[in-house]
Amino acid sequence: MTATAAGTLVAATATGLGAQLGVIDTSGVRWVHHGLYAASISVCVVAALVDVVGPGPSRRVMVGSLVTLGLLARTRGGTARHALLGALATAGAGLDLLRVR
Repeated sequence: MTATAAGTLVAATATGLGAQLGVIDTSGVRWVHHGLYAASISVCVVAALVDVVGPGPSRRVMVGSLVTLGLLARTRGGTARHALLGALATAGAGLDLLRVR
């Protein structure tokens, strides 16, 4: 689950940063970035719950990513703060993935 969570976060962050930097044009499909964000939250919740029930060591980092994703929803898109929070959530899941392996 941790790899899936990290993958969805990387996809959402890459899409958002690419759009913000003008590398990709998502004007016709803005919902893709928001859909990836929703998927990221869903998968992070499941990964954290799996760790609560099982012996997984990654609960704290996944919960940290979830808190960061919650704060992300409260910041305006296209700002440096929004990009930073997205990157922090992704980095947290990436660190979690490295620790699990």
